[in-house]
Amino acid sequence: MLDLNFIFKKNITSILLLIVILVFSFISFSEFTYNEGPILTSRDKPNFFYFSLAIILLSCFVSRYLPHSKLYSIERRKYSYTVNIDENHTIIIKQGDISCYDGGVNKAILLPANTSFDEKCINDTNSALGSYFQKKFPGKINYTKKAIIDEATRKFYLSDDKKCAEPGDTIVLPNYDGEKINILISAVTKDYPSIGIQADAMGIINSIKNAISICSEHRYSSITMPIIGTGHGGIEPKISLILICIQYFLSVYHLQNHHVKELEIVVFDQKKQLRNDIDETVGCIKKLILKKKK
Repeated sequence: MLDLNFIFKKNITSILLLIVILVFSFISFSEFTYNEGPILTSRDKPNFFYFSLAIILLSCFVSRYLPHSKLYSIERRKYSYTVNIDENHTIIIKQGDISCYDGGVNKAILLPANTSFDEKCINDTNSALGSYFQKKFPGKINYTKKAIIDEATRKFYLSDDKKCAEPGDTIVLPNYDGEKINILISAVTKDYPSIGIQADAMGIINSIKNAISICSEHRYSSITMPIIGTGHGGIEPKISLILICIQYFLSVYHLQNHHVKELEIVVFDQKKQLRNDIDETVGCIKKLILKKKK
C-alpha cells in the first residue's frame, strides 16, 4: 500500500509530483470548450499526450517512494562485493539474511553461538543462530537444542566441572533429521558473569580457522556465514569483516586448506546503514591481501 505519511515526511517534492500526476490524469480525460462561457466535458478516450505524461510520472513516483514494491527485484537492490584471492579462491560479501541460505553436499553454513552452546542463542531471534533455526525448523527447536548440546559435550568433553568450550571451538551438524545441512556452529562469544556476552578478536579468528579446517576435512568447498561477533558480541562489523577475510586468506595460503574455494559473508543490513563502512572495509581487505600475497 501507499504510505502517504512516509511520502509527505520525506520532502515537498513528493507532494508536488503527486499533484501533477493527478492534474495530468484529470486533463487527459477532460475536454474544455467555450460556448458563452467555459464548459468542461469528459472524453470517451483519454488524451494520449497527457495520459502518457501521467503514466511516466507515476512510474517515477513509484520507483522513488515505494522501495519495497514488488515491481522491483529485491536481489537487484542488494549490494555485493567480490574479492578474488586467486583464480581458485574467492570472498563474496553481500547484503542479505543468513536465514535465507541452505547448506548442501559441498556447502556449509557457519553460525555463531556462545561458549556454552546453550539455548540462549537459539531462543534469540535477533541472533543469527536463533533466526536461522527458528525460520528453517520452527517445530524442532527442542530437538535442535539437544543436538547442539550433545555434539558440543561430546567433542569438547563438557561436564558439570567444565561447562564451557573455548572461544573459537566449532562443531558441525552434517545431518538434521535425515536432511543434509552441513551447519557449523562456532563459539564466537563468551558469557561473562560480570559484563555479559562479549566477543573478541581471537574468538573470531579461531572460529574461522577451525571452521575452515573442518570444512577442508569434510570436503566442503564453500562456506556461507554472517559477520560474526557483531550483535551481542559488540565487535564493530568492519573489524570483524577484516578479521574473517584475513584469516580465510591465511588458512588457504599458510594452513593449506585449499579445498574451501569460496567464502560468502552475508551482511544483515536491511536499511543499508553499513554500506559505506563495508565499502571502505572491502577496499582495505583487498589492499591487505595484495600485500600479503607479495
